[in-house]
Amino acid sequence: MTVKVEYPYSELYTGANVYVGPDGRRRIYLYGKGIKTTTAYARYLLAVKLGRFLTKDETVDHIDNDKTNDSIDNLQILSLRANVQKAPHPIKSGHGTVRCYRRGCRCEQCITANRTYQKQYRDTHPDKIKQFKAKAGDVDHICDWCGENFKAHSWEKNRRFCSVSCASKYKARKQKETKKI
Repeated sequence: MTVKVEYPYSELYTGANVYVGPDGRRRIYLYGKGIKTTTAYARYLLAVKLGRFLTKDETVDHIDNDKTNDSIDNLQILSLRANVQKAPHPIKSGHGTVRCYRRGCRCEQCITANRTYQKQYRDTHPDKIKQFKAKAGDVDHICDWCGENFKAHSWEKNRRFCSVSCASKYKARKQKETKKI
């Protein structure tokens, strides 16, 4: 749906289209004068109401936590930290999370969290089950740094370390040895 571009966006852009994403949220595609961008419709509405662009530190929060309700009365500006704290399910980043596992932690809590995530992913995406099983086929390896046994997928047959921390410790030791020589 085409909409009229309002100030402050009218200073940079000549046209705009609003579209609804698969998650039900509205986004606005702005174009003109050789540039184009996409932004959240709620962010656009609040910037128009205030008559200025929002800074990088300002986030638009939906007061009723319904991301599809872009009523101007339902929008407020919060800092990123305040918006994350307000979230109904705060984002965890410590041990026992997929996020920590992806950063290289291989403690039992993080491995369990990753397995649970993978299982939920496979259950919600049935077309991916066959692809995942084809890639699986864990292979036993021994870490070159700590000597621990660990499992790696078949496509990681040349993997030498159980975690990123073991790899970085090994690399640091090699660098020290080359400096001594």
